[in-house]
Amino acid sequence: MADDTEQENRYNPDWFPVFASGAGDYYIVDSKDGTVYLFMKDVDTPDKPDYASLEDMLKDHAEDWSRGLIREDKENMIYSVREKRQIELEESQEVSPEYRQKRRVARHGGRGRRPTRRRRPNHRTPILRFPCQLMPAICNNIYTAIRVNRKPTSLTRTTNRSRINANRRAACGHVVRRPGFSCDEYPFASTLQGGRGSRAVLVPARENNRQGGILAGFYRRNNIKNGGRYRQAYS
Repeated sequence: MADDTEQENRYNPDWFPVFASGAGDYYIVDSKDGTVYLFMKDVDTPDKPDYASLEDMLKDHAEDWSRGLIREDKENMIYSVREKRQIELEESQEVSPEYRQKRRVARHGGRGRRPTRRRRPNHRTPILRFPCQLMPAICNNIYTAIRVNRKPTSLTRTTNRSRINANRRAACGHVVRRPGFSCDEYPFASTLQGGRGSRAVLVPARENNRQGGILAGFYRRNNIKNGGRYRQAYS
């Protein structure tokens, strides 16, 4: 059985980072063909480029900025208007009575009501543990978030990159950057519980990068897809 604390090696020596979010995410250029990828610390390793070249990426961002599709918020963070609107739409649908009724109808064969409960198989919920001897700052942040700030230990993964970006921005936007450090947030930006209200602190960048590799490997080994649930250990 694989060790869930094993760090997944996602480093490609042909990739060169050009822009960093300060929270473990990077735009990277492939030195072989010049294509550009968005590498996110807790998302599956990208298999397709986001832009054909760095020049195309900069032109695209400049055009969106001139059209008002990229803006600066009150915390001096840059965000995409299109992504923000899409996330707001998804969140409004998730909580609306109409959406909930559609989900009930879909789940219960068009009847819109709960059927007689049946015994379900007891599937073990995966538990994520980090090697705290190698990443004490990360573990301290998680422990404090759960025990002091009462953040949840039951988490639901999201693979929506726009949602993850928005969560990271909401959690880490107020954190002042320092060389050699990056922002770590709990609950993670790659979960539905992440975002505004998460506990966010600066940790050594090496720890943050290691955490991203472990989390990506944990998702893959336990087959945790979008909407998949798991628990975070904190002791």
